[in-house]
Amino acid sequence: MKVRLVMGKIARWCLVLGLLAGGMSLHAQDEDDFEEMSEDTACVPANLQTAYDAYKTDDLAPNQLDIWYDYGREPHKIARYENKPEKYRQAIPYFWKVIVNDDTGRFKIVYGKLVECYLGLNEPDSALIVAYRGLAKYPDYITLHYHAGIIQKTLGKVKCAIPHYEALVNS
Repeated sequence: MKVRLVMGKIARWCLVLGLLAGGMSLHAQDEDDFEEMSEDTACVPANLQTAYDAYKTDDLAPNQLDIWYDYGREPHKIARYENKPEKYRQAIPYFWKVIVNDDTGRFKIVYGKLVECYLGLNEPDSALIVAYRGLAKYPDYITLHYHAGIIQKTLGKVKCAIPHYEALVNS
């Protein structure tokens, strides 16, 4: 019984030490990546314009944004909660219609939902365009800082992720 107990403790300590060593090597790799990034690495995509900008219109019915939001929200919910990522594709045009036509800020939540759509479809570059476009309009919107930081880190642009993480900490 004592031998078994001692072996269990040894195994746990080996696991802890292994995790620590793995974490240190990952940290060292992050440090190397951080130093390798050139100073002129662009954080913000060069062009934030999309084909969806053609949806901009000046003559909307008063409740049209609500309708588009609802049309996008349903497939977004199905994709997210029923694990059907292909449904994200259906939500995208409706969310873009809301984004390009909302001048009030009432639908700023749509930026985060649209980022989720693109991430669910494994399109981080498109998600980054949405995040930065939203941050240009709503610079204190924490959800977009969160997404931008995660995406930049995932793309290997640690220096670009830092300001977004700082915005999260300072909020």
